Amino acid sequence: MLDRDDARRQILDQWQQSPERRRRAKPAASDMLMFYSRLQKDRPDLLNFDDHGDPWQQIHGWLAHHERGQG
Repeated sequence: MLDRDDARRQILDQWQQSPERRRRAKPAASDMLMFYSRLQKDRPDLLNFDDHGDPWQQIHGWLAHHERGQG
């Protein structure tokens, strides 16, 4: 199991390089969901982090925060 901060860092790194991120100047929630779906398929190890909530909700929050320029 990954540490939550390590998972966040790695997921944001993956997001920056993802086709979903580069698709538009301002990615939509649907782009984030497509990215999450791809993580489930290609990098499920990144979804195994120490958090008791819904991984999608947590990751969506990280991505949205990052896109607002605060991440």
